[in-house]
Amino acid sequence: MSNINPGDMQPGKLQVIKRNGDVVSFDQEKIAVAIKKAYLAVDGDAVSGSSNMHEKVAAFSADIFEIFQKRLNATGVIHIEEIQDQVELALMRA
Repeated sequence: MSNINPGDMQPGKLQVIKRNGDVVSFDQEKIAVAIKKAYLAVDGDAVSGSSNMHEKVAAFSADIFEIFQKRLNATGVIHIEEIQDQVELALMRA
């Protein structure tokens, strides 16, 4: 059960329902961090300084943000699992 309070909704701004039910502002940087961790888990710390990896992380996180901006519903609220699904799809496609 989520803790969505209609007074907390911000029209035109994405918000995320966390696993614990709290609603927080969408933070694209958190997506970038998750994607970077996935790259490091697969390719090791050697890629941490790679400009190519940083460019890909930035592009993926921007693409995912754009997907949700296009899907913005009346409430502007998405579930964290929807974000996770899009990150996984982007990584699998890459």
